[in-house]
Amino acid sequence: MDDPEVLEFHYGGGCVSLFGLPFFLGGLGTLSIPFVELSGGKGFDPALLVPALMSLPFLAVGAGFLLGRSGLSIDRRRRKVIQWWGLLIPFRTTERDLQDLEQVGISIDRRGGKNKHTVYPVQLEGKSGEPIEIEAPGNHFQARLAAEKLAKFLGLGIADSSMGVRTFRPADSLDEPLRDRILRQDGPAPLPAGGPPPRLQYQSREDTGAFILPKVGFTGPAIISLIVGGLFVAVFGVVMLVPLVFMFEKTDSWIPVAIMLGSVSLPMVGVLGAIIAGVVRTVTQQEKLLASPRGITLERTDWFGKTQTAMPAQELEELEKGISGGGTPGNLLRTPILFARSDKAELEIGQGLTPDEIDWLAKTIRHHLTREPEI
Repeated sequence: MDDPEVLEFHYGGGCVSLFGLPFFLGGLGTLSIPFVELSGGKGFDPALLVPALMSLPFLAVGAGFLLGRSGLSIDRRRRKVIQWWGLLIPFRTTERDLQDLEQVGISIDRRGGKNKHTVYPVQLEGKSGEPIEIEAPGNHFQARLAAEKLAKFLGLGIADSSMGVRTFRPADSLDEPLRDRILRQDGPAPLPAGGPPPRLQYQSREDTGAFILPKVGFTGPAIISLIVGGLFVAVFGVVMLVPLVFMFEKTDSWIPVAIMLGSVSLPMVGVLGAIIAGVVRTVTQQEKLLASPRGITLERTDWFGKTQTAMPAQELEELEKGISGGGTPGNLLRTPILFARSDKAELEIGQGLTPDEIDWLAKTIRHHLTREPEI
């Protein structure tokens, strides 16, 4: 039976073990060669020690992935965080007092050596000592869910610095709807003075604000996607297709070469088509938004169709300005965005808008969220 006072996390096994299996079996097989020779009565050959010794690193790496396990337990009764490492069973254990920890943090990092990918580490952070990493999901929504689970268990707040702007949610407001929090702290939010920015269309009717945002157009990420995709296809085409063309000229039978040419060309066409489709979707995208005391509704229209997402006011917990593409290096890929978050979904609103336009949009949405509902 699970102990409600203990929260446990286990790492290792599963796909990680499968990854280590070839290394372990390969190292074990190479290490066994001298013993096989001896068992066959052929005598000992010192030269066989070389592959046997070379197999040890592969055997060690494979054993680490195959059998390596680690875990973390948070014990509220003992007020301790216990971390352990081992091979199937704990070999080493460390403990840390919960009183040293003051918040749950969400950050952003690029990991993976040459093939880097973006992760969102969820950590227990204190005034002193190294942060304790709990998880590192590949998307912000999963990181937010993990951080909330941890923060609620420990009664801590959440500091999120992963989206370019640091936000902090106290422990007692993690599940509080944004509308209720604004009304409790500041009262109804005022409508920004001066009217909407020129590119934004806005109408207010009763308690509802209707927004039509400009089409996204060619942004930095879209341009870079086209350039990188085009270069990839061009280089791949030169490397793979040119030899096939020479083969076509020298061979008597064109059928095998044509098959090879088609098998090489189709993936390139598919990759280029996917890149172009993504750019067309982004460039033609337009957003329409409704905001009222009942929540927000976002409608996206692009060349391929229309989608609509609603986030009721009782579920909407955050409306924060941030940076889209925060994990990607290069200023062209970092654009201002407005994040709407609940425990069920996360929306990015206002792609292609300027920081001033995002600021006005956020304030006006808050105004309509906190108005008195009109029946």
